[in-house]
Amino acid sequence: MSPPSDTNAHFGVLTQACDRCHTRKTRCDRSTPRCSHCERADVPCVFSDKSRKRNYSRGFVDDMQSHIGDLERRNVELTRKLARLGEPDRGRQGQGQSQGSFNDTSTNQVVETSPQPAGSQTTGCTTSSAPLTSPPLIREEDGISGVMDYLTLRATGETHYLGPSGGGELAKMVGTVIDSASLRPQLSWTQPSSSCSEIDLTEEISYPSTEPHSENPLPDRSTAAKIISIYFAHNHLTFPLLHGPTFLDTVNKMYMDPTYYQNHPFEAFTFDMVIALATANANHFECCSAGADKYYSRAMEKLSIVLQMSGLAPVQAIVFVAQYGVMCHLKRNVTSMWHVVGIGARFCLEMGLHRESRHGRTFDPVAPQSAFDLEMRRRCFWCFYNLDRIVSITLGRPVSIDDDVIDVPLPSHILDEDYFGPNGLESGRAIHGTSRKPLTSPFLHLVRIRKLLGAISGALMSAKNAARSIEEKLQIRSNLHQELVRWREDIPSSEMLGEMCTSRSPVSRFLTNDWYHVLYHNAILILHGPSPMFPGDLGSSDAPGENTLLLLRSAKAVINLNSKLHRHRQLDYSWITLKAIFLGGITYIYAIGALLKKWKASLQKRSVSHKDVTFVPATVDIIADVRACSNILLAVSERRPAARTFCEVFERLSNAVIGDSITLMLEAQRHATAAPAAHLAQPMEHHVSTFQPSLCGQSFESDGADDMGGSNAPVASISSPTGVGIHL
Repeated sequence: MSPPSDTNAHFGVLTQACDRCHTRKTRCDRSTPRCSHCERADVPCVFSDKSRKRNYSRGFVDDMQSHIGDLERRNVELTRKLARLGEPDRGRQGQGQSQGSFNDTSTNQVVETSPQPAGSQTTGCTTSSAPLTSPPLIREEDGISGVMDYLTLRATGETHYLGPSGGGELAKMVGTVIDSASLRPQLSWTQPSSSCSEIDLTEEISYPSTEPHSENPLPDRSTAAKIISIYFAHNHLTFPLLHGPTFLDTVNKMYMDPTYYQNHPFEAFTFDMVIALATANANHFECCSAGADKYYSRAMEKLSIVLQMSGLAPVQAIVFVAQYGVMCHLKRNVTSMWHVVGIGARFCLEMGLHRESRHGRTFDPVAPQSAFDLEMRRRCFWCFYNLDRIVSITLGRPVSIDDDVIDVPLPSHILDEDYFGPNGLESGRAIHGTSRKPLTSPFLHLVRIRKLLGAISGALMSAKNAARSIEEKLQIRSNLHQELVRWREDIPSSEMLGEMCTSRSPVSRFLTNDWYHVLYHNAILILHGPSPMFPGDLGSSDAPGENTLLLLRSAKAVINLNSKLHRHRQLDYSWITLKAIFLGGITYIYAIGALLKKWKASLQKRSVSHKDVTFVPATVDIIADVRACSNILLAVSERRPAARTFCEVFERLSNAVIGDSITLMLEAQRHATAAPAAHLAQPMEHHVSTFQPSLCGQSFESDGADDMGGSNAPVASISSPTGVGIHL
């Protein structure tokens, strides 16, 4: 029992609940020496002065947990080494005693060495009985969902907010469709090593250290030309922040005038960020350069000066920095990019970049003076918009600027070399839209789906929509689905995308159809996954199997299309890709598990009809799909050691669902030998051939075999040892 805090004793009365009642959210009578609740529980009653208690950030606590874990492992190693140095008999005895002593005192050592908030007291009810280095306790009844929750929350570095696109709700449901008996022996969670304990993906390949302050800050001109060409062939397609001819003219001035780089901080910052972004993506194009960190550090030295400039420079700088962190494996907490994007949103709002109506006002400090300025202003805002949607949707958080307050038009679809001349706007074909280039661009098509994803996220998280009837909810989801289908139909053809790729530049993933189809299927997973508007059921009340099949198809497409991009060395091994593939993988496992669970229930009833059975892929197809997903996760973990835990968890889930599939197949074979084969096979084959996923009476169009990355045969036949064909 601990006395009241100094503050409470000074006033002679307890003004707050005890720590135990505060944690349990129960009313405390503030009796002394123990309140009634603590008296009945026979536990110490402790009052901490919360006004003086210092709150530590989640990142600081995670760092301390990792550090303490390293110290514990080092302590064990040194203890064993000390035992081996002694005499044989005495060494064996000492080793056993040291191991037992460590096991008895490890928990107390962890608690004693952990940082204590200022003014707080170490008490029995506020100190966890588990070591500080352990992850949140996973109860046996929670099963794999507890592990999935832990990974989903830790993937972003903190646990402040998770929306429907975060994957948390889906993680809780995976364990309900997989046989818990096959998972329980593997659920003993151990603290991963230091390279894997930080799931915020801060680990990264280290580049050779170089001196940032060199006499010549510019790389060799031929090397710079190659790297800049990579930037405009890849990064510039989806983030056209710069005007190509103008930037190249600036680069020429830097190499012609040695003082230009030092005297023009914004131009120097832009040059360093272009080199850093292109160098970070060089691994995809087999271009050897390891100076991304060096040039990024140089750019950061000028950031404070750039942020104090007027005009578009601060917003462009923030977009560059956040783009590097999001796309190029920055060694930083993922959520820090969300805060950086939030700062950029304040700049955009202050300058009125989101409102076209402000451009004509005289007090606007960045009012455009020409069509060129107006175009670059629009590009700057929509590049920020694109980045904001990427970060917010991936983290499952609200967007920074709502679509309802945006009225600025999209930038032109015409490319730099066709739209602008050296002295401004070209007359003739560029003005009237008669350029030789196609009337489309990857950037504009990408902004369109970012808008749809923002609308989907807003609809799913809306408290107003959560209170609507099921018919209204289904109609909202159907309308959004149809918008996604129309976006997919407008994806530029391979020929149109090929015209944007020159023979000298490597093929970017932004110029392939597969990458756009990946975005489409990722959006389908977010739209039809669990959310506050559709909590838990994942389907409609009248047709519970249709939504599951739709999720299965899109999850399979996400896995196979990303696997194809990986084989062609066009996959982006960033944390966004890891999150998308992992979400697609657990969605696939959930859908397979749900179908297997329904099939098992039908087999137990000894009546398999088209009403009770939906299409279940063959076991060999399930193995192929989970292997493809595991290969991608393994490829990411090779570049990011912290991502290995995702591979381990997905491997456990996939092994469980494969085991369930094999068990049900054998059970179906036993039913087939005991009953006529037609009784089992014919209704299932009829159901598969006539099924069309639909929502609110509107059929969802098939995505085709190309999206699935495999065969489009509806029925897979497996020959049983008894010679009876089982249609799956």
